[in-house]
Amino acid sequence: MHLHTLIGESLSTIEEVYCKANANYPSLDDVDTPAFSERLLFNSDVVNASLVIVSAAEQLIASIKHPQISLWDTLMAYQLPTALAYAERFNLVEVLNKAGPSGIHLHELAEITQSSEARLVNIPILNRSSNIKYRGTDGKAAFVAIAGDEMFKAAAFLAQAYIDSPSSRSTSASESAFSHAVGSAGTSYFDWLNEPANAQYLDRFQHAILGVSGIEHPDALYEAYPWASLAQDSFVVDVGGGLGSITLKLVNSFPHLCYLIQDLPFVVSAAANYWLQANPDAWKSKRVQASSHNFFDTQPVKNAAVFLVRAVCHDHPDAVVIQILSLLRAAAQSYTILIIGDHIMPYACSDDTSAAEIVGAQSRLVPSPLLANAGKASSAAFYMDMTMQAMFNARERTLDSQIELLKASGWSVDRVSLNAFSRFGYIIAVPAY
Repeated sequence: MHLHTLIGESLSTIEEVYCKANANYPSLDDVDTPAFSERLLFNSDVVNASLVIVSAAEQLIASIKHPQISLWDTLMAYQLPTALAYAERFNLVEVLNKAGPSGIHLHELAEITQSSEARLVNIPILNRSSNIKYRGTDGKAAFVAIAGDEMFKAAAFLAQAYIDSPSSRSTSASESAFSHAVGSAGTSYFDWLNEPANAQYLDRFQHAILGVSGIEHPDALYEAYPWASLAQDSFVVDVGGGLGSITLKLVNSFPHLCYLIQDLPFVVSAAANYWLQANPDAWKSKRVQASSHNFFDTQPVKNAAVFLVRAVCHDHPDAVVIQILSLLRAAAQSYTILIIGDHIMPYACSDDTSAAEIVGAQSRLVPSPLLANAGKASSAAFYMDMTMQAMFNARERTLDSQIELLKASGWSVDRVSLNAFSRFGYIIAVPAY
């Protein structure tokens, strides 16, 4: 099937969905899109059609665009996070949002932001968020800031750390490209955040974690497991859960469960303030609690119905992941469920591994002649993989790689929950005997 045919048929699918709903597809020119129209973006037919369009369009562009221009565009792409970081730092989006549809003159914009017209004129404003401040927001602006700061700097040192350094073969987070970038050899990113001089970066990181949840379909976690089937007061442990933004989603939908958020002391210390704003009743009633815990230590909870480990494993190399999961297995009961949330990396070719036979593993197929990994439509997962390498000497993993780690730590994979919205998925495992 020709690429343009795939694009046309997929556009027709989206138009049909919006037509039946008597709604208009969100326009880039409209900053006040009705919530219902935005919600339809997560409709399964729209999501699948969008995936095909993005993949086919990028493949078509690659086929037509001159190779030299493609190379140049790729090499210069590092300017985008730089521009976004600049926009975030100077609150450009917030200023433009207040200005309204009529816009604002460059001279006035420079005065408000105390910058210069020459520096503002070519900064692409790519973030549609209406508020750049971190506190009380969804965290996306904070993530933009980190991407243009710590992550950007670490990426610049990736080749040096992997090739020219005595620690080039190290898998230690304290010898990552980030450590090279900030000149703190022997210090991991999390150790660096915990230094008193970096308190502002820690605050930004904690809010950025809230923004990362947007990388998955809003219903993905609910669809991953039948939470409503758990008995009253069943114990859900959010391992390495930060302030508890994911637990917040769960407790709002499944208030019959009890939740414990575990993380390091410097993270948990800010949890009370977060919950007193987000859901004070759940916090005051102790339906949700937070506890200081290092997941390299023995897991103190022995009666967990669910261990939720979201966006944790990709921060660590294989041996460390096995250590973390083994400690959870030692604390698990026969009824305990382990849910791992991470990107599940696809292959560029068809998957003929045994992992492909697991329930849910084949829920995202794309038509020929598109790449099996959907190409550009899956780029966020591959970018995150490189980011994990640069920041932590870690990585995102394919499904079969994750299965091997689970086997080595005493768990057996039951099924996989994937959604076409992104490559972020959930692996549901049970104790192996």
